[in-house]
Amino acid sequence: MQVEHQCPQCGGAITVEETDRLLQCTYCKTRLYVEAKDYFRYCLTKPGGPAAETGTVYIPYWRFKGMHFLCRTKGIESGLIDKTLLALLNSPLPPTLGIRAQSLGLRPARPSDGVRFITPNLAFDNSFVETKKLVSYELVTTKDTELISLDGGRTVVEVPVTQTEIKENRIYHEAFIADAQSIVYAPAIVKNGRVYDAISMEQMSVSPDIITPQDPPTESDWAIRFVSTICPNCGWDLVAEKDSYILVCSRCASAWQVSGASLNRIPFAVATSPGINRKAAYLPFWRLKINASVIDLNSYEDLIRLANLPKAIKPEWSTREAHFLVPAFKVAPSVFLRIAKQMTLAETVGDLSAEFPHDPIIYPANITLPEAHQSLKTIITDIAIRKLEIMSRLDEINISTVESLLVFHPFVDTGYELAANGVSCTVMKTALKWGKNI
Repeated sequence: MQVEHQCPQCGGAITVEETDRLLQCTYCKTRLYVEAKDYFRYCLTKPGGPAAETGTVYIPYWRFKGMHFLCRTKGIESGLIDKTLLALLNSPLPPTLGIRAQSLGLRPARPSDGVRFITPNLAFDNSFVETKKLVSYELVTTKDTELISLDGGRTVVEVPVTQTEIKENRIYHEAFIADAQSIVYAPAIVKNGRVYDAISMEQMSVSPDIITPQDPPTESDWAIRFVSTICPNCGWDLVAEKDSYILVCSRCASAWQVSGASLNRIPFAVATSPGINRKAAYLPFWRLKINASVIDLNSYEDLIRLANLPKAIKPEWSTREAHFLVPAFKVAPSVFLRIAKQMTLAETVGDLSAEFPHDPIIYPANITLPEAHQSLKTIITDIAIRKLEIMSRLDEINISTVESLLVFHPFVDTGYELAANGVSCTVMKTALKWGKNI
């Protein structure tokens, strides 16, 4: 889905994907990072039509695109979702936008447009809960055979048996890793006491009172900020791709995160692997030390026991701190969980350095620290050998991050995949390429 921005340097039109955060003007070549105060707000635009008409009211819908994880009775389910949900509580308006968010154009919503916006009154998480059931039931049919004796036991025949039972399928935990979370405003027109869809011009079966706008928003609340991608420390161009959240300077070995209208330096490290004799690609991970209630996850020994790995417990593992290594790059959800599990349970992942080697290949970090934290319960469940036991207690488990560090780990190119040196973890290069389109 494409969005039209205006270059703040020369005023030229820039058309980018909705998930892009790094903009480059084709006219003045300015390279900027785009950021919103809380989340981006867009308006649906009718192809070839005006931006707004007299009497237009904009209805808010949450839009989410990204990875979705469910811990449920059947096991861990993961996938990609791209959906819209009405951001109004107890409203008779259409609950979703259907495929409009993907098929129509978007433009940034601005209070200065002089149109009327309805204020959302339902948070995204609550809006999503409204559309699903926490518990469902299904009929499960099992086919088997049974041996029956006839003629006093002289004859034995095999008889087919069918058993049907009702099984509960309960959702214990849900996690999102958002590639895009925004508000999309759909236009409606009020004419002669009736409400019309401004895109299709079909009458909507709602009263005009339902879409009465609240107080108009202020420009500062909805402002889109543009931040330069020049390293504040040395003036070099920062390494980043169009959907990066973390910008890296390979010249002065620094990492930066956009906060407000400026770049803030964040700590990072590079894992060293002396055995690598070829040029390596460096993949970013969030290295998290956590406190968790209900279950013990303080030491590496606790992790090994949770996973019930066929390893002899070493005495030093009881004093070695447990760290979760969560990918900070986008891949398919199932691959994301596998890499997190393999890297977290690895016996060694190398020492940490403060600098990259000369001319490194650095993959973009496009998963934020809060999103990495959001994935922890799912990762813990995936690691656990007794998954249903852990899932039934997920509501009781409170997790807090004690320490966090962005760590770049070297992966060696073996042809079709990248392999972590000294760790049993690989990732297909096509998976990384495809992950950029999530």
